[in-house]
Amino acid sequence: LTFLPGVAPKDGGQKEVLPGDEIVLLASQHLQFEASSEIADDESCAPSLLCAAGLLEEAMDHSPYNPHLKIAAVGVYSGLGAAGRALTIYRDLGIKQIQLDSCSYLVLPALVRGGLYTSAIELSASVLRLHGSTSKDVKDYATRALRNGLLLKA
Repeated sequence: LTFLPGVAPKDGGQKEVLPGDEIVLLASQHLQFEASSEIADDESCAPSLLCAAGLLEEAMDHSPYNPHLKIAAVGVYSGLGAAGRALTIYRDLGIKQIQLDSCSYLVLPALVRGGLYTSAIELSASVLRLHGSTSKDVKDYATRALRNGLLLKA
C-alpha cells in the first residue's frame, strides 16, 4: 500500500473508496479466517490478527471514508481485545441516530469484554433513547404501510 498516494480530504483528496480497498478487505478476512482456524490458543491467533489490523490501518490512512474498512477493523480489534481502538474507529464511522440500533452490535461486545463499561452503558442508553423517541411514530407508519399493502415496510 505504500505506492498509493496519500489521501488528504482537507486538500481536496478523494472521498470515495479506492480501487484496492476490496483486496485489502479480502486479505484481512483471510487473516481473520487463519486466526479462527488456528488452535484455540490466544497467542497463536494474535499474529494473524495483528497483520490484519496493520493492513486495515494502512488502508484506512489511504481511504479514510471507506466504512467497510472501518467495520472490518472494529472486528479485528475486538478479536485482539483492543476495545479502546475499536471504540475510536466505531466513533469515526459517524453512526447516525437511525443507524444506532443496527450498528451498535459491532462494538458493544468488545466494550463489555474490554472493561469499557461506561462507554457500553452510554451506547446502550443511546439505543434506548432512539427506541423511546420513535415508539410513537412507528405505530403510525406501520399502520399506514399495512393500509397501503406494503407488508415488507410494516
